Amino acid sequence: MGIRVLRRTSGGGTVYHDLGNINYSVIMKEERVNPNHDILNVYQQFAKAILYGLALLNVKAESQHPNAILLNGKKISGMAQHRFYSVILFHGTLLVNSDLELLSSTLFNPKHEVTNISREVPGCPPNEAIEEAIVAGFRESFQIQFDLGTLTPYESRLSDELVTMKYGTEKWNLHTDEELTVEEMSHILLSRG
Repeated sequence: MGIRVLRRTSGGGTVYHDLGNINYSVIMKEERVNPNHDILNVYQQFAKAILYGLALLNVKAESQHPNAILLNGKKISGMAQHRFYSVILFHGTLLVNSDLELLSSTLFNPKHEVTNISREVPGCPPNEAIEEAIVAGFRESFQIQFDLGTLTPYESRLSDELVTMKYGTEKWNLHTDEELTVEEMSHILLSRG
């Protein structure tokens, strides 16, 4: 179907992405969000932030243990996390107005029935309003402020190199061969300055 397959570092189940869903990623120091190193507690904290944001728009969703958010008993969001050094990368998706027929035909044996927020909520707000509400949910739940910005030239170059060396390769995305370890990648990147 011409759908690109990309593997994420956090693992977990397959996620279908199109312009009808919202994807978010948050990177925080683990000590701030998870001083007891409790994986399930992290899901609860981040779900609380998402639910708070959705509630601002009168979307009455609920979390389901360990890492799903349901609306009217159907899944609208899945979440995953990855730890490295002293940092947690937490990310997820919200189905707002995705092509559920294509989603269903591309994913094998989904664990939950899925739905779009737009299907369950009359007068569903646009993606931009949902994005703003989710940011407000994170602000409130974690008592943080966001500074909008762009990647520095160094960060942009580093990102391009990581895609070329690992994250854009068939080795990584399709498990076709041995992958570079974190140590090997760090050594290569550091040697380039």
